[in-house]
Amino acid sequence: MNAIMLAGDRKAALPFCGINKAFLLLEGWPLFIHVITALNQAPSIETIYIVGPRNAIMAALEKSLSAFLLTKKIEVLEQKESLLANSVYAYEYACGGESKNPALFLPADIPLVTGEEIEAFIAMSDMNQYDYCLGVTSEKHLKQFYPKIKAKIERGIKMP
Repeated sequence: MNAIMLAGDRKAALPFCGINKAFLLLEGWPLFIHVITALNQAPSIETIYIVGPRNAIMAALEKSLSAFLLTKKIEVLEQKESLLANSVYAYEYACGGESKNPALFLPADIPLVTGEEIEAFIAMSDMNQYDYCLGVTSEKHLKQFYPKIKAKIERGIKMP
């Protein structure tokens, strides 16, 4: 199965701290490098396609190749004008026009994902019955990360 990572920074993409979220650093590496590492550890993934600002992605990849042993084929595609255009372009490119082939789409800003999670998601997705499967985390499991509001606002996440 091909993986298509969306790392674009046009139109609907909101920069964080003035830059594309995919290039924010975690432990010295851009977020998308962490996602590539997880995809590299997932046996079901054959080729990783990254759609975004091609030159910036290529430069970051070149710096990281010496630090990470990547065994999967990686192709970087120049972004189009929107998320939807990026998705369609990458899928058509990756599948060579054969729309019956499944693909895993994921964002570039989920650095804590693991190869095991990716494999579990693929295993639980019924690709023969459904056209689209979406991974969702329940509110029960997210509550531990909610901000603790007392006298002041503290850090945390809370999904809308």
